[in-house]
Amino acid sequence: PNPLINKDIFYKVDMPNRQRKERILHSVLKAFTEYDQVIRVNINNISTKQITKAREMLRREGGILIVGKDSITRLALRILTRQVDENLYKDFLEAYPEKAHLKTLMTELKGKFALVFTEKSYVEMKPLLQAEKIQMAAKAGIIAPNDVWIRAGPTGMDPGKIGEFHRLNIQVKTARSAIEVTKDYKLCAKGEVVSETVSAMCRMLSIIPFEYAMDLDWVYSERQLLPKSVIDMEDDEIMNGFTDNNRFMTALSVEAGVPNALSVPHFIVNTFKYLMAIGEEGGYEFKELKEAKEQAANAPVEEEKKEEEKEEEEEEEEEEDDDSFDMGEGVFSIFG
Repeated sequence: PNPLINKDIFYKVDMPNRQRKERILHSVLKAFTEYDQVIRVNINNISTKQITKAREMLRREGGILIVGKDSITRLALRILTRQVDENLYKDFLEAYPEKAHLKTLMTELKGKFALVFTEKSYVEMKPLLQAEKIQMAAKAGIIAPNDVWIRAGPTGMDPGKIGEFHRLNIQVKTARSAIEVTKDYKLCAKGEVVSETVSAMCRMLSIIPFEYAMDLDWVYSERQLLPKSVIDMEDDEIMNGFTDNNRFMTALSVEAGVPNALSVPHFIVNTFKYLMAIGEEGGYEFKELKEAKEQAANAPVEEEKKEEEKEEEEEEEEEEDDDSFDMGEGVFSIFG
């Protein structure tokens, strides 16, 4: 028997629950059928208000958001990939076309998530989804999404609490009957578990260090699963990678003697250099060689002219400085 087929998950429930699950299942099946792009959004520490705002935004942009019902979502994928009992799910199988390529997503639907269905590129959608942010205190036991710092400066704390800072080796001093931090101190690093000590210090200093927005886990587009590492790439990083790859392919093509758009300009330049070398050694004269020689001969002259102009400018500046100095001496001598 196919372990993916679980008859109890959907049909062995009471009628009201079953009808509600059927509605959700149809919504998920319809979304996977109508949209070619799916974005999984992490909704850990995300508020209901943020989800509501995201839904409103997506309606305006022609998309939808379905908060993760992992069991129903996986069932929808099994129906679309034809991994369910044909008799039990006959109506669903007839209503929705087969999409075998969605098998890729079967293992990617665990945890707390929402699915965003839209035809707009994830590059456009990312800033819109992350626009709504929520501030959150540093609660003990959670994973820090960013570094937590205590910045140098006055804290407004009574000197009697200076021991709390000394316990963490935070450099402080007493100024105007209050504690002042003298050097920035990293209280917690990104990815670390927030300890009770860190949480207590943040509460004492009224620091609310964490900011949460909808984070994109992956994007499924054009039958390709794009991981978070690709989604989070900056434009500069992409361009640098493209440039490096371009250079590598150019060097490879030139060395291998493969003519293409990258290598042909280099072949032409290199061939011209060979012709110039042959002409110079063999005493042959041609237009391009003559022009190149003239340019080479004129180059030192032009450099000399630039150097002379630069020296003249420096001399003029020195003369101006001397004149102003003499004027100053004259003035002082008058008063003297």
